[in-house]
Amino acid sequence: MSGGYEVEQFVNTPDDDLICVICRAVLRCPVRLKCNHVFCKECILQWMKRQVKCPCCRQSIDQNQMLILFKLSKSIGRLSIRCRNEQQGCRATFLLSNEYLHISNCPYEWQLCPHEGCGERVLRKDAQAHDQSCSH
Repeated sequence: MSGGYEVEQFVNTPDDDLICVICRAVLRCPVRLKCNHVFCKECILQWMKRQVKCPCCRQSIDQNQMLILFKLSKSIGRLSIRCRNEQQGCRATFLLSNEYLHISNCPYEWQLCPHEGCGERVLRKDAQAHDQSCSH
């Protein structure tokens, strides 16, 4: 189960307080239980399908008393990350909150050829060259 953001994608190692003890990743949509322990929302909801006790202190969990930590989520969004396309050659770093914007324009993002019957995956930066040589 991985509800959080992979620690390796962050430019600087995130503080331990930002790590979900269930998925061992950086908190995504952090929620606080009445016992004050914090988890990724998706992680704790999955946990509750099997158990109704906090994974840290074993106190009973009441889903109605869960608080979404919007300010913490916003702070996490201000952490710098590396592009997920680093292995393809992208060296960009940006705020986590800007990931979607970057990925939608990243020259190193894989795309499928739009020509019916081709199905080849090409990097966005190579799409025009592929389009000119595609036999489909």
